[in-house]
Amino acid sequence: RQRLAESHEVQAHAVVLIEPGSLPKTSSGKVQRHACRAAFLAGTLQEVTAWRAEPPGGARSSSEAPLPASSESVPGSSGARSITAPDFSASESSPSSRQSSSHDGGTISPAAPGAGLGAHEPAPVSEGLPTNADEAALVAWLHDVVARHMRMRREDIDVDAPVTRYGLDSLGAVELAHEMGIGTTRVTVPMEWLLQGPSITSLARQLIAARTAASAPASSTLRRRDVTGDRAASFAQARLWFLDRYAPGDVTYNLPAAVRLEGELDVATLENSLLVLAARHDALRTSFREQDGRPLQVIASFASLPLARVSLESLPADTREAEASRLAHEEARRPFVLTQGPLVRATLLTLDERTHVLVLVMHHAVSDGTSMAVLVRELSALYAALLEGGPSPLRALKAAYSDYAEWQRESLDGATLASHLDYWRQQLSGAPRLLELATDRPRPAERGTQGARVPVVLDSRLAEAVRTLAISEGVTPFMVLLAAFQAVLARRSGQDDVSVGTAIAGRERAELQGLVGFFVNTLVMRTRLSGAPTFRELLARVRATAMGAYAHQDVPFEKLVEALQPTRERGHTPLFQVMFIHQGAQVGAPVLPGLQSRLLDVHSGTAMFDLTLSLSESARGFEGWLEYATDLFDADTVARIAGHLRVLLEAAVADPSRQVDALPWLSADESEHLLALSRGPDIEFPSDATLSSRFAAQVARTPDAVALVAGDGRLTYRELRARARAVAHTLRQRGVGPESVVGLCVDRSVELAVGMLGILEAGAAYLPLDPAYPAQRLAAMWEDSGAKVLVGPRRLEDVIAVPAERRLFLDDVAPSVGADFVRSAGDARTLAYVLYTSGSTGRPKGVGVPHRTVMNFFRAMDAHVSPCPGTWLAMTSISFDISVLELLWAWTRGFQVVLAPTGLEPAAFADLLERHAVTHFQCTPSYARALVEEPRALHALGGLRQMLVGGEALPGSLASKLRVHVPALLNMYGPTETTVWSSMHRVETDTAGTMSLGRPLANTGLHVLDALLRPVPVGVPGELFIGGEGVVRGYLGRPDLTAERFVPDALREAPGTRMYRTGDRVRWLADGTLEFLGRIDHQVKLRGFRIEPGEIEAALRTHPEVREAVVDVREQRLVAYVVPVFGDAGVLREHLRSRLPAYMVPSAFVGLDALPLTPNGKVDRGALPAPA
Repeated sequence: RQRLAESHEVQAHAVVLIEPGSLPKTSSGKVQRHACRAAFLAGTLQEVTAWRAEPPGGARSSSEAPLPASSESVPGSSGARSITAPDFSASESSPSSRQSSSHDGGTISPAAPGAGLGAHEPAPVSEGLPTNADEAALVAWLHDVVARHMRMRREDIDVDAPVTRYGLDSLGAVELAHEMGIGTTRVTVPMEWLLQGPSITSLARQLIAARTAASAPASSTLRRRDVTGDRAASFAQARLWFLDRYAPGDVTYNLPAAVRLEGELDVATLENSLLVLAARHDALRTSFREQDGRPLQVIASFASLPLARVSLESLPADTREAEASRLAHEEARRPFVLTQGPLVRATLLTLDERTHVLVLVMHHAVSDGTSMAVLVRELSALYAALLEGGPSPLRALKAAYSDYAEWQRESLDGATLASHLDYWRQQLSGAPRLLELATDRPRPAERGTQGARVPVVLDSRLAEAVRTLAISEGVTPFMVLLAAFQAVLARRSGQDDVSVGTAIAGRERAELQGLVGFFVNTLVMRTRLSGAPTFRELLARVRATAMGAYAHQDVPFEKLVEALQPTRERGHTPLFQVMFIHQGAQVGAPVLPGLQSRLLDVHSGTAMFDLTLSLSESARGFEGWLEYATDLFDADTVARIAGHLRVLLEAAVADPSRQVDALPWLSADESEHLLALSRGPDIEFPSDATLSSRFAAQVARTPDAVALVAGDGRLTYRELRARARAVAHTLRQRGVGPESVVGLCVDRSVELAVGMLGILEAGAAYLPLDPAYPAQRLAAMWEDSGAKVLVGPRRLEDVIAVPAERRLFLDDVAPSVGADFVRSAGDARTLAYVLYTSGSTGRPKGVGVPHRTVMNFFRAMDAHVSPCPGTWLAMTSISFDISVLELLWAWTRGFQVVLAPTGLEPAAFADLLERHAVTHFQCTPSYARALVEEPRALHALGGLRQMLVGGEALPGSLASKLRVHVPALLNMYGPTETTVWSSMHRVETDTAGTMSLGRPLANTGLHVLDALLRPVPVGVPGELFIGGEGVVRGYLGRPDLTAERFVPDALREAPGTRMYRTGDRVRWLADGTLEFLGRIDHQVKLRGFRIEPGEIEAALRTHPEVREAVVDVREQRLVAYVVPVFGDAGVLREHLRSRLPAYMVPSAFVGLDALPLTPNGKVDRGALPAPA
């Protein structure tokens, strides 16, 4: 005993040493715990010696003296003495079993081993108190009762201390409340009284006050009623009846269980035992019919529960186990017809003479998890008695389920129900309609019922820590587990208001304890995690929520939904979409004489909710499963969720003073995996080189190769550099050098290349000023940049108003002036170019990009775009940074660059591709859509070696069309702030959604982080931060904005490193690639739902007649813009309704001939017209 106390911190109430080899075991060598317990209680163990604690209140004896085996001295044994007082009036009732209390598994866990049954045997029930017992007598009686239920000595219980200090949980509270209700006769003791942590003294005062107020009218008494004919259905039964009418044949509400029996089975006795059970419980003889639109219970007069028998003995021995499993699952998934009883089936599969599998399947309308526990207990008792030829040992029931159904309807009439509903209206007011968990697939328009599950184990060490924390914080283990689960759900959904359903046994009255029927009720546990609470503070919130729910648990869930009338969506369940069930210890298989029995895992293949976590107490800790809707989740994702719960819970119980947001939830292995995903290959690159030095090296290699074709103009590498050196020489004379910014205002002509390379040769940074931009924007960019000189042709003189002394006209620069120009040694840390991007405030921001990051980008692209010289068609404005690849990368790799004119139509594009034998080309998806609509252009793409698409999300449908014609299609992603492209995905398969962004380029880190800049798991959306060698210096002259968008890179060891906050919402996919979900600033919330327009756009593009689609929010309504003009918007609306929840279907559709584009080729949302 001392060793147990020291090593495991448990207090043993009995220690028994038995003869070697006498421990009951299964044929596979596993300990039969239930057989051990039964033998211990019966005093039939082959004891060598034993020690047993004194029963509470008993005479003290030497604690070290071994006592002889005696059932009378064993706390909790059937022979344990009752605690009595003078003149007590016995209150007879059926035995109580430790129920699943607020967490009965019956509703949601039909396939769990034991189906959510509590495993504890009935505790001995004390006799009642006299009706006039005073406070002192009541305190003494409660003192004994609490000591016995907590398995503690009476003297160790302080009557003035909270009862929760002694480890009382919600399961124990139900059991204790039952006994107190029985002992005090007319008083019903709510479990929340006990969970509030009263002392025994204060509890006695509450009971006296309740006893004084108790004057229940006879009509509210639950008793057996002498009624013939069909009976009213309970509220819960009525709901299942209507669900069955809506979806006949659905097996979601099948409750299956399977038991393997090894030994000598008396089949006739088993059949008789089942027959007795059917006669005993009217629920097992119940079917339903409809009258005046309402269901009635039809209870058969004669019991019938036939045992179907299937022999597998003719099959090869090595195939029988698999066939038995298949048949058991098949039986679990066979539907019931509610109008045809009985709604219970029993099947015996015989593998051989001594091996059988008993499969029992009941419909939820006549049973629940606790009912399964009743049946297991009673079947064990009946089989044992009937096998010996004896009578049934079971006491008569005082009421039937049909009596309960009518009593329920009577007791919930009027003011009582209204009072409860007022609480729930206030509690659930403003709660989110949907817990928007990150799913593997989009939520379908109509929710399916297919499901599966993964095992969950929280080990014994963690379970003990949970119990210890629960005691210290005055909560229950259920509340600790729920708080941790809701914290995980909050992180996965990005919501701080989380509603989770839980089940409560619905058997507070003692008369209901031994009945079979559908008693379980569902409660909504809404917890707000806002305000950065610590885990201790979160526990207090969860406790308050649970106590309120327990106090108002009598409202059937059906009546709650009816009263609140939430907006019904066929894609999800009302009020909550995730369930949590915490049960007592698992119930084992029936204990049948002469047989070894164990439960088998049988699942109906359904899921009632998006997720259901079911945990019960076992020798391994908290053990159970996480059931999931297969329409939404993959098994690997759900297994990760279970792992996140374990990691977060471990951290929470270790230090409950930590903020919930700061608790870790990723395992070490998962963190390592995410780190590996986020990092591109580490490679060497010329970190001290500049663009001009690399261009000079290429000129030396291929001086006479054609470098540029622009209209009728053509320059070799030698000629291009000569003209660029002339510009550099002239700029140098104007005082231009390193860190100078020089404006470049050119059209798409030879001057573009000459001016760009000349500025770089001078050591300065070029600032593109596209003459197609509005004059006001160009002027703002010029002014903000602090540029020293404006370079351009004389014909564009009027585009920007600049003093003459700050202009350099390219027309006036003679090529010969640069003959003697000597390029200074460049510094790779100096700026190479400045590009202005749109600002959220309307003020453009200049991104300063140094040579070093460009050199890294060029080296990274060498691994994906063949540097073998070819011809690159350059279409992009130099104001858009992807022009750096098609111009500067191409010129440092020996390519011929064909400069395309502005606004190139698809037909002209095809001519250009064919005329110049173009091998490489990149564009935005918006331009690519136009190309696939032009047959000639689409055919011409086949001549390319590679096509790069980027700048916008690439729809899978567009990628599929391009992939058929282009030998190699690359989807590129990257913001200007991280130097052109940061990730790449080679498109090799078709996808229905948006094409993946792929993996990071070399020396690049792609980090998906939460609001606290911590990595989020695979599958969970977060904001993309980009680190590595491509991160630029920042925003020109905007230190405040630079500090806001460029943050310290905590994921790299090198000091001073930074990462860029992109504002893009992404997530890692299971295949290790990155999925683009949309812009964080485009995400909208309408009518309480968070909506991602990109998801709606993707669904619209699946319609065969829609080429392009954009969804925006105008005046608090969703508007879809589609190309081409669509005649019947109703067709599109129905198309979306078949794929998306109703709240995601736009209220207006606007047809366009083409989407408006920005000069960079992206959709110009600001130019979209208002709907009519």
